[in-house]
Amino acid sequence: MSLKLSDTSPQFIEDARFSAEEKASSPVDMKCDPHGLPLNPQPTDRPDDPLNWSKLLKWCILLHVSFSAFIANVGAASANSALVSIAAYYDISVKTASYQATLFILFSGISSLVIVPFANVYGRRPFYLLFGLILAMSSIWSGASRSWSSVIVARIFDGIGASASFALGAATVCDIFYQHERGFYIGIYTLFFTTGPHIAPLIGGYLAQYVNFRWCFYVPGIAQSAVFFSLIFFLPETLFPREDINAQSSPPLSYLQLLIIHRKIIPRKLSVQSFISPVSIAGKIAVLLPTLYYMTSFAFSSTVFGVSAASIAKTVYGFDTAQTGIFMSVPFTVGGLLGEATAGWVSDLIVSRSAKAHGGHPEPEARLYQLPLALCQPIGLIVSGVCLQLKTHYIAVAIGFGIASFGLQQATTICYSYCTDCYKDRSAEVGALNNLFRMVFAFCVGFYALPFAERCGFAAAYGILAALNFVFWLGVVFLIFKGRQIRA
Repeated sequence: MSLKLSDTSPQFIEDARFSAEEKASSPVDMKCDPHGLPLNPQPTDRPDDPLNWSKLLKWCILLHVSFSAFIANVGAASANSALVSIAAYYDISVKTASYQATLFILFSGISSLVIVPFANVYGRRPFYLLFGLILAMSSIWSGASRSWSSVIVARIFDGIGASASFALGAATVCDIFYQHERGFYIGIYTLFFTTGPHIAPLIGGYLAQYVNFRWCFYVPGIAQSAVFFSLIFFLPETLFPREDINAQSSPPLSYLQLLIIHRKIIPRKLSVQSFISPVSIAGKIAVLLPTLYYMTSFAFSSTVFGVSAASIAKTVYGFDTAQTGIFMSVPFTVGGLLGEATAGWVSDLIVSRSAKAHGGHPEPEARLYQLPLALCQPIGLIVSGVCLQLKTHYIAVAIGFGIASFGLQQATTICYSYCTDCYKDRSAEVGALNNLFRMVFAFCVGFYALPFAERCGFAAAYGILAALNFVFWLGVVFLIFKGRQIRA
């Protein structure tokens, strides 16, 4: 695979629609897309600039990064449908057995804060490889463990290993794609990311019933090992010193050199501020409100169902392990696929129209016009909660799950795309903050979701979660009207 300009390379043209003032304040040779709109960010003339790489190479990187996040999430949730079997083997309660998933979630969030500062200086590739190897080895360790304490420690390392693909995925997409096309490609990444926990119970359910629950850990470990070896050859470094004039005056790097870089990419020193930066960006209201909204969306429509559905399937419907896997997997997967089918490309279309209406400069708030579709999430929560309370046919509950999953996928794509559009140069910090808030909150919710529902009733519990999610949704709606002013 070679590094080359794609057939749709940007052209040097001067857009006649720019005002005289805009032309005076902008370079005469503005690089524009085929529609005559200026590209953001502006690419250099170097063949090793990731923005200039061929579509084939970009898709290869996108699919590798997305599949890494997918496998990591499969590893996180594949044992959820086998909690009854795990509890029986280790002589613990089903609630205690679920801690192996919540600890994975917690440590994958915390580790992001350490990874991002280094990845912003030394590049993305070393951390995909190092932490991918940790994930593969710890997954095998989880399956081979003979004591519950060993499982817990292995799952902590599992979470640490998964953190790189969670924290750096959106940043990698921003490294190689322009703003006007990011919605679609970030949507691809988030689809893989959110589908992982939904496919996992289906895989884990059949493995636990017909082979052994240990293979719920072995299979993701084997798959991650294959991904790790593929990354060695097909994931070049995507971080590019766009602002470093000295680096851009050096000879372009070949594809092989981009695979073996072992020096700083961005010439700056790491400091205490570097490690505070992923948290300090929470001070940006245009990042904080979408992050809080996405935090509740993920926890309420993914984690809550993931840690409680196995118990629900067993106690309410009498499902065996394989049936539990289907019950937990199919509605969420279908909902997520339908959600993304109407998310990323639609978001990009709205942004393109916004660019034409604003002299070639799109407003990030244009992506938020899709927010009404995300209301499917609280609707799905209410539907599934009421159906569980009334013990209706499981198909009705599954429909509620699917509706919630549709809304979750919309929320995920919207929030990631909007935040990275607002602060592209800090996209890695945005990804780390999203991952931290999402995982830590999911960790807390995961401990109390099932006891809360059993005490209050599913209708009341899920209704409260839906109401909380709606409140945070309103916070993001506020940005449609005040986002530009807040960012300024």
